[in-house]
Amino acid sequence: MKENRKQFESRSLTARAKKATLPFEILESLEIPCGYERSFKMSKGRLLANRYLLGISLQDTTPQVLFEIIHKLQMPESLFDEFQQNLPGANLVFIGFEDDQLDGTYRVYLEYWDKICAEIIARISAFYGQAKEKQALKYVCDVVHQAAVKCSDRSFIYLEVNEEDDRRLSFDLNVYQSALRLRDIDSTLGDLQQHFQICPEEFLKLKQRVGSKLLGHISGGTNREGEEFLTLYYEN
Repeated sequence: MKENRKQFESRSLTARAKKATLPFEILESLEIPCGYERSFKMSKGRLLANRYLLGISLQDTTPQVLFEIIHKLQMPESLFDEFQQNLPGANLVFIGFEDDQLDGTYRVYLEYWDKICAEIIARISAFYGQAKEKQALKYVCDVVHQAAVKCSDRSFIYLEVNEEDDRRLSFDLNVYQSALRLRDIDSTLGDLQQHFQICPEEFLKLKQRVGSKLLGHISGGTNREGEEFLTLYYEN
């Protein structure tokens, strides 16, 4: 029985590894340049550290090629139709991967440079409005304020994500211009570890590994279960 379980875990790991590398292989075969960043996602009692995002500029490709990429990633037709409808006007396309230790999943995002909100904190507050707890908002504000201090022109990029007929609401704030390092927000990270009840030893190992990395994006909101979450993207 133990041997069968090991074989299953080995097959599962191999399948997830293949799924994780597929977007890289597709973009390489099409010779499309992309940006690359990793991230870790925190929710109550859970830390997902094997996540990444590939950014593709519309200046480097065409809608037809993007459609080909999306089909190879087997996006459901209903979502593909929505992707086609919303692609015009977008500047960047992001392909994300998350290893949830069961069956890794892909996410596709569109970013529009002209949709930057003047009152970012006010908008972000709304995304935590439906959360059962709202403590994460305080920590988001802490990070945003620290980033703003280091970036005098406040030239951040902000976008919002929502899904029809779903409780999932989220925001994404690009703070690369602040040149803030994850170690610069160590105190806030400690508060987040306690708030989300993440294993201290596991979180310490993560901080030691990524502390020197450049903080890229702050993403958060409420998931489909109404639980608040916060994701920090960082330079690879």
